[in-house]
Amino acid sequence: MCHKQNTNINDFIRYITYQSAKPIESKIYSIFDLLYKANAQARALYLKGKRRISQFDSENIAFAFIKDILQQDSYHSLDVLPYIPLAKVIKIDETLTQEEKLYAQNPLTHFDFIIYHIMDKAPLLAVEIDGYAFHHTHK
Repeated sequence: MCHKQNTNINDFIRYITYQSAKPIESKIYSIFDLLYKANAQARALYLKGKRRISQFDSENIAFAFIKDILQQDSYHSLDVLPYIPLAKVIKIDETLTQEEKLYAQNPLTHFDFIIYHIMDKAPLLAVEIDGYAFHHTHK
C-alpha cells in the first residue's frame, strides 16, 4: 500500500499507521465501486434479496447499506426513509427567496434518504446519492 502522495486519503492512512493500527487494502473501496460494469456480478449478489426502492442501482445499494448499518444495536433509535420531499424537512418561510421557495415546494425536489430518530421523527441526516449533475440533467 503506497501512501507517499499528498492526499486526504493518504494523510488518513498515515494517521491510522501512526496510531499503531494497520490499514487493510480492499478490492472494493466503496459500496459504489459495485456500480462499475466489471462488478456487475458482485452488485447483483449484493442486491439479491434486498428491497429495491429505485430503478437506479446506486440508490438501491445505498438504501441496503444504510439499512444494514441501522440494524446494529448502536443505531436502534434510528431508521431511514427514501424520497422525502424537501418541503417536509425545511421550514419554508420569509427567510427564503422566492426562487428558493419555488425550488423547495417543487414535488420533484427531494432527498434520496433521510435518516431520522424513531421516537420524535426528527431528521438526523439527509443523503443525496446522484447529486446536482444528475438532477440538473433530468429536469
